[in-house]
Amino acid sequence: MIRDLWFSYDDKAHVLRDVSLEIRHGEIVALLGPNGSGKTTLLKLIGGLYKPRRGKILVYGREPYNIPRRAAARLIAWLPQEPSTPYPYTVLEYVLLGRAPYIPLIGGAPSPVDVEKARGVLRRLGIESLAHKKITELSGGERQLAVLARALAQEPRLLLLDEPTSHLDIGNKAMVYRVIDMLRGKHTVIMTTHDPNEALRLADKTVILNGGEVKAWGETHRVVTPENLSPVYGVKLGIIEEKGWRVIIPILG
Repeated sequence: MIRDLWFSYDDKAHVLRDVSLEIRHGEIVALLGPNGSGKTTLLKLIGGLYKPRRGKILVYGREPYNIPRRAAARLIAWLPQEPSTPYPYTVLEYVLLGRAPYIPLIGGAPSPVDVEKARGVLRRLGIESLAHKKITELSGGERQLAVLARALAQEPRLLLLDEPTSHLDIGNKAMVYRVIDMLRGKHTVIMTTHDPNEALRLADKTVILNGGEVKAWGETHRVVTPENLSPVYGVKLGIIEEKGWRVIIPILG
């Protein structure tokens, strides 16, 4: 639940203004808008990385910025836009890092239960064959699936995905879309995107942001329309509908 949320970095210009949203467990929600619209800032506020200037955020009844770090990691998993994976862990070792909130701080090591949970996530995502491959040797899509697997190993209720398919080609995007579809109803997923068609493809509900304000919010098929999006993106848009599919396109000329 987000109510009357305001946020600024410098006590002057507000990055977000008067944002109110109600998100239910199991929904996939897209934060949609152009660059600089406040999408990633809102995602970080939901994840507890920032504290609102005004208003309230509750994640499963708790203020995310007041939850102890290890407890927060069991509740919320965060996937940045460009995750850093410089160390040549195997995929299994990397996914086991997601079990850190469950391992004792002093003298702790992954238990057989932790290893099995990590392997179970790899099976669930269809990448168990990559378990002993170095993460630095993976394709872009495989690496993004490994990052998702690490997040799921945390057993969170809420996943926050910051443009999870940026820089991926269409084949690798399809791999990530498949996994996000699998999460529907089991985890709450909030993802940022600047692509209306990604929202149409994945999201149950969509928030259209521009200039730090909510311009539209609700069921994706009702909200993601040329009428709502054209003024936000500053270009005339149209829609193609065929066999249950809807695609937003720019109208040239």
